[in-house]
Amino acid sequence: MFQLDLLDTKKDTSGRKGRSGGSVSNVSLKDIAIVGISAKLPRAESHDAFWELLQNGKDLVGGFPESRKEELKPYLRRMETQTGPVSFFDGAYIEDISGFDYSFFGLSSQRKPR
Repeated sequence: MFQLDLLDTKKDTSGRKGRSGGSVSNVSLKDIAIVGISAKLPRAESHDAFWELLQNGKDLVGGFPESRKEELKPYLRRMETQTGPVSFFDGAYIEDISGFDYSFFGLSSQRKPR
């Protein structure tokens, strides 16, 4: 559980118990944490571009990209012989997934579209 009020200098937290069972006695306002984020976002090349699209009320939901359907053709042929026609739902899809890091997510490189 996060204790978001730890940096509130007006509040006495010396008697509070932290998650580890120890007490929180002193928190420095000079302590910082640097947190980073990275993401591929639909229809935007950067976080700023994505945010601008959202601010302008753009609808980012659309059909499954044709370029990705091409990459899936061998798989779709097998699926269609087993289950019949495959349909795609509208979504906020990423156009190009060639930079996806399969090993980071513990996936085999054999799962990469060819």
